[in-house]
Amino acid sequence: MKAHQLSPVKIPLARLASAKVPFTAGIYILYRTNMGAPAFIGRSDARLYDALNDLVRSPHYHYFKFMQCSDAADAFQWQCMFWHKGIATIDNANHHPHPPRGTNLTCPYPGCKYVHQEGAMEHEGLAS
Repeated sequence: MKAHQLSPVKIPLARLASAKVPFTAGIYILYRTNMGAPAFIGRSDARLYDALNDLVRSPHYHYFKFMQCSDAADAFQWQCMFWHKGIATIDNANHHPHPPRGTNLTCPYPGCKYVHQEGAMEHEGLAS
């Protein structure tokens, strides 16, 4: 995994701007409130701005942070790491991130035994 930096402050979804959020692979963390815990961990394999733009009118999430990644594989690995760390508060805690299509990447989180196979998924002793 390459080192990247998460945006330093929570940004209101209503103020999403293409000048600040890239049209590349990346991850995003959604929050209900400015002071709240992570509520959703998501990613885009190609167009981060578009993924966030689809959520602008969400009644559940009002703030976000994001991280630009070098490619879909890098975004998957970072999404896994943030997903495991946020599992206690996120709405998508029951859905381990899927690897990008056409890859057989495994979760980099220590102790995670998640296995993804086309058409079938298993969770074996997920570490949190």
